[in-house]
Amino acid sequence: MKNTVLITGASGGVGFETAKLFYENGWGVYGTSTSDKGIERISSEFPDSTNFKLDLKSKESIDNLVTYLGEIDVLVNNAAVKSKGSIGDLTYEGINEVIKANLSGQIYLTKKIVDGMKGKGGRIINVSSIFGLISPEDFALYSGTKYGLRGFSKGLMRDLLKENILVSTIYPGGINTRFHEKERPEYLDPKDVADAIYYIASRPKGVLVSELTIVSDKEKRIP
Repeated sequence: MKNTVLITGASGGVGFETAKLFYENGWGVYGTSTSDKGIERISSEFPDSTNFKLDLKSKESIDNLVTYLGEIDVLVNNAAVKSKGSIGDLTYEGINEVIKANLSGQIYLTKKIVDGMKGKGGRIINVSSIFGLISPEDFALYSGTKYGLRGFSKGLMRDLLKENILVSTIYPGGINTRFHEKERPEYLDPKDVADAIYYIASRPKGVLVSELTIVSDKEKRIP
């Protein structure tokens, strides 16, 4: 029986390269995207994959996804939205949208997946950011969600060891995706981050990589 992986935000960037790597290594891939176009891209590139629209800001969307999922061995919490600007630029609605997409929605999805992993074990890989280790100017809200994901991951890691569910957190630096900033010219290739994710997922049973930071050697914000 194939090992199975659920990758959120699998239609582009790191998520797409991660799905590709797992697919090429014979895993059963479940991917998510927020759009029909994204789902079409994943399904076209990986014909045997099973893909779903997912809005992490919606409890109903998460519940519907989990209802139709098969057995999952690895969850990769990759999807996120970017937020940049001073506190004066933020609105109540905008704050909640970012928190739901980057933190509370991921926590709830993880809870639902963990419910299905209990009794058999598995892995949770949370893709944070170096902004979950440092908090530069104009990224207070985004960094706040990534720091929150870090705290959740570290606590969950300890909580789930007794269930044979291993929780890892990865902290990438700048990546050449649609999130990139013009003032940061040197970036990781998304494939490099996908390699790191697959490395964690493919460790032998009982081997935990608790945290991993990966940056370009030209990164200006190394934690």
